Amino acid sequence: MKKAVKRVAHTILTGALIFAIACLTGACSRQEGVPETENARQEVVLWSYYETKKQKEGLDLLVEGFNNSQEDYLARWEYRGPSSEFKKLLSIGIAEETLPDLVLIDNPDMRKYVEFGIFEDISDEVELNYDVNVFYPEVIASVRYNDRYYGLPFCCNNVGLIYNKDMFREAGIQPPEDWVQFIEAARLMTTEERYGFAMSAIVEEQSSFQLVPWLLSGGDEMQHLGEEGTLRALTMIRDLVEDGYMPKDCINWSQVDVARQFAAGKCAMMENGPWALPLVEEAGVEYGVVKLPVDRNRVVVTGGENFGVVKDKNVDGALALIAYCYQDDVMLEVNKQMYSLPPIPRLAVKLQEENPAYRVFAEQMEHCISRSFYSYWPQITGVLSEALYGTITEELTPKEAAELIRDRIPQG
Repeated sequence: MKKAVKRVAHTILTGALIFAIACLTGACSRQEGVPETENARQEVVLWSYYETKKQKEGLDLLVEGFNNSQEDYLARWEYRGPSSEFKKLLSIGIAEETLPDLVLIDNPDMRKYVEFGIFEDISDEVELNYDVNVFYPEVIASVRYNDRYYGLPFCCNNVGLIYNKDMFREAGIQPPEDWVQFIEAARLMTTEERYGFAMSAIVEEQSSFQLVPWLLSGGDEMQHLGEEGTLRALTMIRDLVEDGYMPKDCINWSQVDVARQFAAGKCAMMENGPWALPLVEEAGVEYGVVKLPVDRNRVVVTGGENFGVVKDKNVDGALALIAYCYQDDVMLEVNKQMYSLPPIPRLAVKLQEENPAYRVFAEQMEHCISRSFYSYWPQITGVLSEALYGTITEELTPKEAAELIRDRIPQG
Protein backbone atom coordinates (compact mmCIF):
# COMPACT_ATOMS: atom_id res chain seq x y z
CA MET A 1 0.00 0.00 0.00
CA LYS A 2 1.15 3.54 -0.65
CA LYS A 3 1.85 5.94 2.15
CA ALA A 4 -1.28 7.41 3.69
CA VAL A 5 -2.20 11.01 2.94
CA LYS A 6 -1.14 13.70 5.38
CA ARG A 7 -4.58 14.36 6.80
CA VAL A 8 -4.94 10.84 8.19
CA ALA A 9 -1.32 9.67 8.45
CA HIS A 10 -0.81 10.96 11.99
CA THR A 11 -3.80 8.92 13.20
CA ILE A 12 -2.24 5.57 12.37
CA LEU A 13 1.57 5.92 12.66
CA THR A 14 1.76 3.65 15.68
CA GLY A 15 -1.45 1.74 14.99
CA ALA A 16 -0.05 -1.73 14.35
CA LEU A 17 2.13 -1.70 17.48
CA ILE A 18 -0.62 -0.39 19.72
CA PHE A 19 -3.10 -2.83 18.19
CA ALA A 20 -0.82 -5.76 19.05
CA ILE A 21 -0.17 -4.51 22.58
CA ALA A 22 -3.88 -3.92 23.15
CA CYS A 23 -4.76 -7.43 22.10
CA LEU A 24 -2.02 -9.02 24.20
CA THR A 25 -2.82 -7.06 27.33
CA GLY A 26 -6.59 -7.35 27.09
CA ALA A 27 -7.04 -3.65 26.38
CA CYS A 28 -9.40 -4.50 23.53
CA SER A 29 -12.57 -4.06 25.51
CA ARG A 30 -15.33 -1.51 25.43
CA GLN A 31 -14.42 -0.14 28.85
CA GLU A 32 -10.61 -0.11 28.90
CA GLY A 33 -7.91 1.86 27.15
CA VAL A 34 -10.03 4.91 26.25
CA PRO A 35 -7.99 8.11 26.67
CA GLU A 36 -9.14 10.69 29.15
CA THR A 37 -9.49 13.22 26.30
CA GLU A 38 -12.20 11.21 24.54
CA ASN A 39 -14.69 14.08 24.81
CA ALA A 40 -12.48 16.14 22.50
CA ARG A 41 -12.34 13.44 19.85
CA GLN A 42 -14.58 13.31 16.79
CA GLU A 43 -16.99 10.39 16.80
CA VAL A 44 -16.96 7.82 13.99
CA VAL A 45 -20.02 5.55 13.85
CA LEU A 46 -20.01 2.30 11.89
CA TRP A 47 -23.13 0.23 11.12
CA SER A 48 -23.06 -3.52 10.52
CA TYR A 49 -25.43 -6.48 10.29
CA TYR A 50 -22.88 -9.02 11.55
CA GLU A 51 -24.61 -11.55 13.78
CA THR A 52 -22.15 -14.26 14.79
CA LYS A 53 -20.11 -13.96 17.96
CA LYS A 54 -16.80 -14.05 16.10
CA GLN A 55 -17.85 -11.40 13.61
CA LYS A 56 -18.88 -9.08 16.42
CA GLU A 57 -15.62 -9.74 18.26
CA GLY A 58 -13.75 -8.90 15.07
CA LEU A 59 -15.41 -5.48 14.89
CA ASP A 60 -14.68 -4.95 18.59
CA LEU A 61 -11.04 -5.68 17.83
CA LEU A 62 -10.98 -3.24 14.92
CA VAL A 63 -12.77 -0.35 16.62
CA GLU A 64 -10.97 -0.56 19.92
CA GLY A 65 -7.58 -1.03 18.32
CA PHE A 66 -8.25 2.08 16.24
CA ASN A 67 -9.33 4.07 19.29
CA ASN A 68 -6.14 3.11 21.11
CA SER A 69 -3.95 3.97 18.12
CA GLN A 70 -4.70 7.69 17.91
CA GLU A 71 -6.35 10.60 19.73
CA ASP A 72 -8.32 12.38 17.00
CA TYR A 73 -11.28 10.03 16.61
CA LEU A 74 -13.40 7.81 18.81
CA ALA A 75 -15.07 5.03 16.83
CA ARG A 76 -17.93 2.75 17.79
CA TRP A 77 -19.93 0.23 15.82
CA GLU A 78 -23.61 -0.57 16.03
CA TYR A 79 -25.42 -3.79 15.16
CA ARG A 80 -28.39 -2.85 13.00
CA GLY A 81 -30.25 -6.14 12.69
CA PRO A 82 -29.89 -8.95 10.14
CA SER A 83 -29.18 -8.17 6.50
CA SER A 84 -32.80 -7.64 5.41
CA GLU A 85 -33.52 -5.29 8.35
CA PHE A 86 -30.21 -3.51 7.81
CA LYS A 87 -31.20 -2.56 4.25
CA LYS A 88 -34.50 -1.12 5.46
CA LEU A 89 -32.70 0.98 8.07
CA LEU A 90 -30.32 2.33 5.45
CA SER A 91 -33.27 3.41 3.32
CA ILE A 92 -34.98 4.98 6.33
CA GLY A 93 -31.73 6.68 7.28
CA ILE A 94 -31.61 8.37 3.89
CA ALA A 95 -35.06 9.84 4.39
CA GLU A 96 -34.59 10.77 8.04
CA GLU A 97 -30.94 11.83 7.79
CA THR A 98 -29.89 9.42 10.53
CA LEU A 99 -27.12 7.60 8.66
CA PRO A 100 -23.79 6.78 10.34
CA ASP A 101 -20.35 7.82 9.06
CA LEU A 102 -19.47 4.42 7.68
CA VAL A 103 -21.24 1.16 6.87
CA LEU A 104 -20.27 -2.42 6.15
CA ILE A 105 -22.47 -3.45 3.26
CA ASP A 106 -22.91 -6.72 1.37
CA ASN A 107 -20.98 -6.23 -1.87
CA PRO A 108 -23.91 -6.81 -4.30
CA ASP A 109 -25.98 -4.18 -2.47
CA MET A 110 -23.43 -1.44 -2.93
CA ARG A 111 -24.49 -0.43 -6.44
CA LYS A 112 -28.04 0.34 -5.33
CA TYR A 113 -26.91 2.67 -2.56
CA VAL A 114 -24.34 4.34 -4.77
CA GLU A 115 -27.23 5.11 -7.13
CA PHE A 116 -29.21 6.43 -4.14
CA GLY A 117 -26.35 8.84 -3.57
CA ILE A 118 -25.46 7.93 0.01
CA PHE A 119 -21.80 7.03 -0.52
CA GLU A 120 -18.96 9.48 -0.91
CA ASP A 121 -16.86 9.34 -4.07
CA ILE A 122 -13.44 8.54 -2.58
CA SER A 123 -11.65 7.97 -5.89
CA ASP A 124 -8.91 10.53 -5.19
CA GLU A 125 -8.22 8.94 -1.82
CA VAL A 126 -8.12 5.42 -3.25
CA GLU A 127 -5.91 6.30 -6.20
CA LEU A 128 -3.49 8.24 -4.02
CA ASN A 129 -3.17 5.83 -1.09
CA TYR A 130 -4.01 2.32 -2.29
CA ASP A 131 -2.68 0.04 -4.99
CA VAL A 132 -5.87 -1.34 -6.51
CA ASN A 133 -3.86 -4.00 -8.35
CA VAL A 134 -3.18 -5.96 -5.14
CA PHE A 135 -6.85 -6.86 -4.59
CA TYR A 136 -8.81 -9.80 -5.91
CA PRO A 137 -10.11 -8.28 -9.17
CA GLU A 138 -13.75 -9.21 -8.58
CA VAL A 139 -13.61 -7.83 -5.04
CA ILE A 140 -12.21 -4.40 -5.87
CA ALA A 141 -14.64 -4.22 -8.81
CA SER A 142 -17.54 -4.31 -6.33
CA VAL A 143 -16.69 -0.80 -5.07
CA ARG A 144 -16.09 0.73 -8.50
CA TYR A 145 -18.86 2.22 -10.67
CA ASN A 146 -18.32 4.26 -13.82
CA ASP A 147 -14.59 4.22 -13.05
CA ARG A 148 -15.15 5.90 -9.68
CA TYR A 149 -14.56 4.38 -6.23
CA TYR A 150 -17.25 4.60 -3.56
CA GLY A 151 -15.65 2.42 -0.91
CA LEU A 152 -13.04 -0.23 -0.23
CA PRO A 153 -13.39 -3.97 0.40
CA PHE A 154 -13.47 -5.03 4.04
CA CYS A 155 -13.43 -8.81 3.67
CA CYS A 156 -14.40 -11.52 1.21
CA ASN A 157 -15.63 -15.11 1.23
CA ASN A 158 -17.42 -17.78 -0.77
CA VAL A 159 -19.12 -21.09 -0.05
CA GLY A 160 -17.93 -24.67 -0.07
CA LEU A 161 -19.17 -28.09 1.00
CA ILE A 162 -18.52 -28.63 4.70
CA TYR A 163 -18.85 -32.24 5.84
CA ASN A 164 -18.72 -34.22 9.09
CA LYS A 165 -15.58 -36.34 8.94
CA ASP A 166 -16.73 -38.83 11.56
CA MET A 167 -19.97 -39.54 9.68
CA PHE A 168 -18.11 -40.00 6.41
CA ARG A 169 -15.56 -42.32 8.01
CA GLU A 170 -18.37 -44.37 9.49
CA ALA A 171 -19.97 -44.70 6.04
CA GLY A 172 -16.62 -45.49 4.44
CA ILE A 173 -16.89 -42.85 1.69
CA GLN A 174 -14.97 -39.81 0.51
CA PRO A 175 -16.46 -36.32 0.11
CA PRO A 176 -18.23 -35.97 -3.26
CA GLU A 177 -16.64 -34.25 -6.23
CA ASP A 178 -19.52 -34.29 -8.72
CA TRP A 179 -23.31 -34.28 -8.61
CA VAL A 180 -23.66 -38.05 -8.95
CA GLN A 181 -21.36 -38.63 -5.98
CA PHE A 182 -23.09 -35.83 -4.09
CA ILE A 183 -26.57 -37.34 -4.42
CA GLU A 184 -25.22 -40.76 -3.41
CA ALA A 185 -23.43 -39.27 -0.39
CA ALA A 186 -26.61 -37.46 0.65
CA ARG A 187 -28.49 -40.76 0.44
CA LEU A 188 -25.92 -42.68 2.47
CA MET A 189 -25.63 -39.94 5.09
CA THR A 190 -29.38 -39.68 5.69
CA THR A 191 -30.68 -41.51 8.76
CA GLU A 192 -33.64 -41.19 11.10
CA GLU A 193 -31.60 -38.73 13.17
CA ARG A 194 -30.12 -36.57 10.45
CA TYR A 195 -30.31 -35.36 6.87
CA GLY A 196 -27.61 -35.85 4.31
CA PHE A 197 -27.42 -32.22 3.23
CA ALA A 198 -28.69 -28.74 4.12
CA MET A 199 -28.48 -25.27 2.60
CA SER A 200 -30.15 -21.95 3.27
CA ALA A 201 -33.40 -21.52 1.31
CA ILE A 202 -34.82 -18.56 3.19
CA VAL A 203 -36.43 -15.95 0.92
CA GLU A 204 -33.56 -13.51 1.18
CA GLU A 205 -30.17 -12.69 -0.38
CA GLN A 206 -28.48 -15.53 1.50
CA SER A 207 -30.34 -18.25 -0.40
CA SER A 208 -29.74 -16.54 -3.75
CA PHE A 209 -26.03 -16.49 -2.89
CA GLN A 210 -26.16 -20.22 -2.13
CA LEU A 211 -28.27 -21.15 -5.15
CA VAL A 212 -26.30 -19.46 -7.93
CA PRO A 213 -23.19 -21.74 -7.77
CA TRP A 214 -25.44 -24.75 -8.47
CA LEU A 215 -27.10 -23.01 -11.43
CA LEU A 216 -23.71 -22.09 -12.87
CA SER A 217 -22.33 -25.57 -12.22
CA GLY A 218 -25.26 -26.95 -14.19
CA GLY A 219 -24.00 -25.11 -17.25
CA ASP A 220 -25.76 -21.75 -17.27
CA GLU A 221 -24.00 -18.40 -17.37
CA MET A 222 -25.01 -15.42 -15.29
CA GLN A 223 -26.39 -13.70 -18.37
CA HIS A 224 -28.51 -16.76 -19.17
CA LEU A 225 -29.84 -18.04 -15.85
CA GLY A 226 -33.09 -19.93 -16.15
CA GLU A 227 -31.89 -22.17 -18.98
CA GLU A 228 -30.96 -25.86 -18.94
CA GLY A 229 -28.38 -25.54 -16.15
CA THR A 230 -30.92 -23.88 -13.87
CA LEU A 231 -33.47 -26.60 -14.60
CA ARG A 232 -30.91 -29.32 -13.85
CA ALA A 233 -29.92 -27.74 -10.54
CA LEU A 234 -33.47 -27.07 -9.34
CA THR A 235 -34.49 -30.59 -10.30
CA MET A 236 -31.63 -32.01 -8.25
CA ILE A 237 -32.60 -29.90 -5.23
CA ARG A 238 -36.26 -30.91 -5.61
CA ASP A 239 -35.24 -34.58 -5.71
CA LEU A 240 -33.07 -34.20 -2.59
CA VAL A 241 -36.07 -32.85 -0.69
CA GLU A 242 -38.57 -35.40 -2.09
CA ASP A 243 -36.25 -38.28 -1.21
CA GLY A 244 -35.81 -36.98 2.33
CA TYR A 245 -32.10 -36.23 1.99
CA MET A 246 -32.57 -32.48 2.54
CA PRO A 247 -35.05 -30.90 4.99
CA LYS A 248 -37.93 -28.74 3.82
CA ASP A 249 -37.25 -26.63 6.89
CA CYS A 250 -34.35 -25.11 4.95
CA ILE A 251 -36.87 -22.52 3.75
CA ASN A 252 -36.74 -21.11 7.29
CA TRP A 253 -32.96 -21.33 7.81
CA SER A 254 -30.39 -18.61 7.34
CA GLN A 255 -26.80 -19.64 6.69
CA VAL A 256 -26.09 -19.36 10.41
CA ASP A 257 -29.15 -21.53 11.19
CA VAL A 258 -27.81 -24.18 8.79
CA ALA A 259 -24.47 -24.07 10.62
CA ARG A 260 -26.25 -24.62 13.93
CA GLN A 261 -28.04 -27.67 12.51
CA PHE A 262 -24.76 -29.08 11.24
CA ALA A 263 -23.03 -28.41 14.56
CA ALA A 264 -25.86 -30.27 16.34
CA GLY A 265 -25.37 -33.32 14.11
CA LYS A 266 -28.67 -32.82 12.28
CA CYS A 267 -27.05 -32.94 8.83
CA ALA A 268 -23.87 -34.53 7.50
CA MET A 269 -23.08 -31.96 4.78
CA MET A 270 -23.88 -28.29 4.37
CA GLU A 271 -23.22 -25.54 1.90
CA ASN A 272 -21.70 -22.68 3.85
CA GLY A 273 -18.84 -20.23 4.17
CA PRO A 274 -15.96 -19.71 6.61
CA TRP A 275 -18.11 -17.57 8.92
CA ALA A 276 -19.95 -20.80 9.87
CA LEU A 277 -16.84 -22.61 11.11
CA PRO A 278 -16.73 -21.17 14.68
CA LEU A 279 -20.13 -22.69 15.50
CA VAL A 280 -18.89 -26.05 14.23
CA GLU A 281 -15.60 -25.85 16.13
CA GLU A 282 -17.30 -24.80 19.36
CA ALA A 283 -19.48 -27.91 19.10
CA GLY A 284 -16.36 -30.08 18.80
CA VAL A 285 -17.32 -31.45 15.37
CA GLU A 286 -14.44 -32.72 13.25
CA TYR A 287 -15.15 -31.25 9.85
CA GLY A 288 -13.64 -30.97 6.41
CA VAL A 289 -14.11 -28.42 3.65
CA VAL A 290 -14.10 -29.26 -0.06
CA LYS A 291 -15.20 -27.44 -3.17
CA LEU A 292 -18.87 -27.69 -4.08
CA PRO A 293 -19.59 -30.76 -6.21
CA VAL A 294 -19.41 -29.86 -9.90
CA ASP A 295 -21.64 -30.90 -12.78
CA ARG A 296 -20.42 -29.06 -15.88
CA ASN A 297 -18.69 -25.88 -14.67
CA ARG A 298 -16.86 -24.99 -11.49
CA VAL A 299 -17.82 -21.41 -10.66
CA VAL A 300 -18.46 -19.87 -7.27
CA VAL A 301 -19.71 -16.45 -6.25
CA THR A 302 -17.73 -14.07 -4.10
CA GLY A 303 -19.36 -12.73 -0.97
CA GLY A 304 -18.19 -10.37 1.72
CA GLU A 305 -18.62 -6.80 2.82
CA ASN A 306 -17.36 -3.42 1.67
CA PHE A 307 -16.67 -0.24 3.57
CA GLY A 308 -18.99 2.51 2.35
CA VAL A 309 -18.18 6.06 3.45
CA VAL A 310 -21.37 8.03 3.92
CA LYS A 311 -21.56 11.34 2.08
CA ASP A 312 -21.52 14.58 4.10
CA LYS A 313 -20.75 12.80 7.37
CA ASN A 314 -17.38 12.43 9.13
CA VAL A 315 -15.53 11.46 5.96
CA ASP A 316 -12.04 12.09 7.33
CA GLY A 317 -12.73 9.95 10.40
CA ALA A 318 -14.17 7.14 8.29
CA LEU A 319 -11.13 7.22 6.00
CA ALA A 320 -8.82 7.12 9.01
CA LEU A 321 -10.57 4.00 10.33
CA ILE A 322 -10.26 2.33 6.90
CA ALA A 323 -6.57 3.26 6.70
CA TYR A 324 -6.01 1.71 10.12
CA CYS A 325 -7.80 -1.48 9.04
CA TYR A 326 -5.60 -1.70 5.96
CA GLN A 327 -2.42 -2.23 7.94
CA ASP A 328 -1.38 -5.81 7.26
CA ASP A 329 -1.26 -6.91 10.89
CA VAL A 330 -4.63 -5.39 11.66
CA MET A 331 -6.34 -6.79 8.60
CA LEU A 332 -4.98 -10.28 9.31
CA GLU A 333 -6.02 -10.24 12.96
CA VAL A 334 -9.51 -8.90 12.27
CA ASN A 335 -10.18 -11.43 9.50
CA LYS A 336 -8.78 -14.26 11.59
CA GLN A 337 -11.12 -13.30 14.41
CA MET A 338 -14.14 -13.04 12.07
CA TYR A 339 -13.38 -16.23 10.08
CA SER A 340 -13.30 -14.35 6.79
CA LEU A 341 -10.70 -13.73 4.10
CA PRO A 342 -8.78 -10.50 3.52
CA PRO A 343 -9.58 -8.95 0.12
CA ILE A 344 -5.86 -9.07 -0.77
CA PRO A 345 -4.50 -12.44 -2.03
CA ARG A 346 -1.08 -12.24 -0.35
CA LEU A 347 -2.78 -11.76 3.03
CA ALA A 348 -5.32 -14.52 2.33
CA VAL A 349 -2.38 -16.86 1.68
CA LYS A 350 -0.89 -15.99 5.06
CA LEU A 351 -4.20 -16.69 6.74
CA GLN A 352 -4.64 -20.10 5.12
CA GLU A 353 -1.10 -21.03 6.17
CA GLU A 354 -2.20 -20.52 9.77
CA ASN A 355 -5.55 -22.30 9.32
CA PRO A 356 -5.79 -24.96 6.56
CA ALA A 357 -9.60 -24.77 6.73
CA TYR A 358 -9.31 -21.56 4.69
CA ARG A 359 -7.47 -23.27 1.82
CA VAL A 360 -10.54 -24.16 -0.25
CA PHE A 361 -12.13 -20.74 0.20
CA ALA A 362 -8.87 -18.97 -0.72
CA GLU A 363 -8.37 -21.15 -3.80
CA GLN A 364 -11.92 -20.50 -4.96
CA MET A 365 -11.38 -16.75 -4.79
CA GLU A 366 -9.16 -17.14 -7.86
CA HIS A 367 -12.15 -18.08 -10.05
CA CYS A 368 -15.04 -16.32 -8.34
CA ILE A 369 -17.54 -14.10 -10.08
CA SER A 370 -19.03 -11.01 -8.47
CA ARG A 371 -22.76 -10.34 -8.29
CA SER A 372 -21.89 -6.66 -8.30
CA PHE A 373 -20.67 -6.93 -11.87
CA TYR A 374 -24.23 -7.52 -13.07
CA SER A 375 -26.30 -4.36 -12.88
CA TYR A 376 -29.52 -6.37 -12.92
CA TRP A 377 -28.62 -8.44 -9.84
CA PRO A 378 -30.79 -6.40 -7.42
CA GLN A 379 -33.78 -7.11 -9.68
CA ILE A 380 -33.25 -10.89 -9.83
CA THR A 381 -31.94 -11.83 -6.39
CA GLY A 382 -35.46 -11.95 -4.93
CA VAL A 383 -36.69 -14.01 -7.86
CA LEU A 384 -33.88 -16.53 -7.33
CA SER A 385 -34.78 -17.03 -3.67
CA GLU A 386 -38.48 -17.24 -4.54
CA ALA A 387 -37.75 -19.86 -7.20
CA LEU A 388 -35.76 -21.94 -4.72
CA TYR A 389 -38.49 -21.59 -2.09
CA GLY A 390 -41.18 -22.56 -4.59
CA THR A 391 -39.22 -25.60 -5.73
CA ILE A 392 -38.71 -26.89 -2.20
CA THR A 393 -42.31 -26.29 -1.12
CA GLU A 394 -43.58 -27.76 -4.44
CA GLU A 395 -45.50 -24.57 -5.18
CA LEU A 396 -43.49 -24.51 -8.41
CA THR A 397 -42.12 -27.28 -10.57
CA PRO A 398 -38.42 -26.96 -11.41
CA LYS A 399 -39.44 -26.01 -14.94
CA GLU A 400 -41.77 -23.26 -13.71
CA ALA A 401 -39.12 -21.99 -11.30
CA ALA A 402 -36.50 -21.91 -14.07
CA GLU A 403 -38.88 -20.02 -16.36
CA LEU A 404 -39.58 -17.53 -13.57
CA ILE A 405 -35.86 -16.80 -13.35
CA ARG A 406 -35.32 -16.71 -17.12
CA ASP A 407 -38.11 -14.19 -17.62
CA ARG A 408 -36.45 -11.72 -15.25
CA ILE A 409 -32.98 -11.77 -16.86
CA PRO A 410 -32.54 -8.82 -19.23
CA GLN A 411 -32.10 -10.02 -22.80
CA GLY A 412 -29.34 -8.73 -25.01
